[in-house]
Amino acid sequence: MRTMQQDVEFGVLQIVDIALKAISPAVNDPSTAINCVDQLTRILIRWVGRAPPANLLSDPPHVVRVIIPWIDFDHLLDTAFEQIRHYAVNDIAVSLRLLRALSDLAATTDDEPMCERLVLRGRRIVAGCATWVDESNSRRLAICAVMLVAAPAVGLCTNRFCRRSVWSGRSFYQACSPDDCKS
Repeated sequence: MRTMQQDVEFGVLQIVDIALKAISPAVNDPSTAINCVDQLTRILIRWVGRAPPANLLSDPPHVVRVIIPWIDFDHLLDTAFEQIRHYAVNDIAVSLRLLRALSDLAATTDDEPMCERLVLRGRRIVAGCATWVDESNSRRLAICAVMLVAAPAVGLCTNRFCRRSVWSGRSFYQACSPDDCKS
């Protein structure tokens, strides 16, 4: 029996199901889908911040008795965002929030290969939406994708709750670096 306390993927799948129902044409509730993306982002940020548990249990020492296959970050990221990305190609609000989620994840890690994989996922979001959105929203997606790549690289603070954030009418621009952010 799967429980959310023992299996993080099970809880993630339940949130994804809620998001998929919210963006379906019958319901068409993007705010619920956006809230689901925010919750999934919080889960993934906590996952990134933790050291992976041991997958080999030994008794006596050096005699492996149990091998536990833990889920890795890429698999959990795909579970969380891939279906939402696929079904949200014609919903600019959800797609922009997915890009923001990837940006938030990239800001929480120093792992360069992980950031590159996040950028690739951001490019897939933009490419999927390119055929469905109009010119102005396409530019917004492209700007968000650039911020996903550039903000952590040039040392901009990507904390959207930063007290020094400035609303430009489209997104937040931060005036501090992640190292001296007081939020």
